[in-house]
Amino acid sequence: MIQVLGFDGSPFSPEIHCSAKGDRFIRAFLLLKFSGNYVAGGDTLDLTNGGGTPAAPNTVPPAVSKGPAQIYIEGRGPTGGFSGGGGYGVVIPPAADAPLTFADAAALKLKLWKTNGATEYAAGAYGADITGDTFIAEVVWPR
Repeated sequence: MIQVLGFDGSPFSPEIHCSAKGDRFIRAFLLLKFSGNYVAGGDTLDLTNGGGTPAAPNTVPPAVSKGPAQIYIEGRGPTGGFSGGGGYGVVIPPAADAPLTFADAAALKLKLWKTNGATEYAAGAYGADITGDTFIAEVVWPR
């Protein structure tokens, strides 16, 4: 499971975790917290995470009009961690839509690749290499 919060680990708030990008887009800065098990092919990344509670905040800014225009994931961690060892994540849309629809924001997959994309992260419980890293997502929404 990937829990989605505001970049500082608190429940998402448009006033704190968003920035205007020009006059047509909103950038939301999110913290991704991993727990449970990784599934081969990617873990579910639900940006809507319905509810608006600390356990499952809704991370869609209220002023958006369509699905996300762009999603960037950056991992930071120690040399021996997932990110520090060259690992990275790739966001996979449910039906390879271009552009992404609003419905896609609830059904994305985050596929994790170890060291330069040579191997997918092993299915099973997330290790300390993932849970010890910090993953920040920047999601750009049209308004």
